[in-house]
Amino acid sequence: MSNVVHLTKAPVSQRPLNRDFFIVIKHITDINAKSMASFPESLRDALLRDAISNIADNESKVCQIMLTNINTYIEVAHHLGYTADLMQGELDGKCNQVVLMILSAIGIALTNIARRSSDWPISFDPGPILLMSSTILQHNKVHSRVSLLLFPAIVTTSEELQFQELLSSVETVLRAALTRFNVGTECLSHIFHVTSTLFRKTQSRPGTAGQAQPNTIAMTIFEILAEGLHKEGRVTPSTVACVIEVNTNAPLV
Repeated sequence: MSNVVHLTKAPVSQRPLNRDFFIVIKHITDINAKSMASFPESLRDALLRDAISNIADNESKVCQIMLTNINTYIEVAHHLGYTADLMQGELDGKCNQVVLMILSAIGIALTNIARRSSDWPISFDPGPILLMSSTILQHNKVHSRVSLLLFPAIVTTSEELQFQELLSSVETVLRAALTRFNVGTECLSHIFHVTSTLFRKTQSRPGTAGQAQPNTIAMTIFEILAEGLHKEGRVTPSTVACVIEVNTNAPLV
């Protein structure tokens, strides 16, 4: 039992952990999900909430390691199930509240990291936090009701509002990353592709012409690129080159 407890502390570990380690974590949490199906909060949810709750309180080097671990945990063991079933109305009230808490915790963590990162050195790598943000958005699009995320006038439930607020938190942390650190091509390409697909599919729905909001993620990237080209703010030459490369390979339109 002690070995299981040790393994399930992996996402918050302050030492680097490899991918194979998280495959074991996935196996443990999958077993738990089946055996504890009646419980409102699964082990995988509890681990994620515990991992991200106070991550911004750490100094940058520790936070870097923890974010890398959490990103791998999300990618390997827990990238599904944040909102899809919830938005289809298949969860009971208690489970709804748990998913809301998870989405809220992720959004708060992203915002706190964006604020705290103003004191971090330029050597900090924002890749893991951008990748985990886009992974959550990618695998938890509200398939049949995605338009509710993009049309504030018809967002009526707590779940819909919470997911929209999460998207806003992703924009906040993206802006912080682009203006303070060297952003890599992989993470920027991923976050742009995921969000542009989300907006594009919504705008193509019948009856939505002229109603959808613009892609705020793409707008943020363009804005930061303009600042970098005009040598405004703290945008690094490396980040400017990255944005140009991403736009060349997949135009931000």
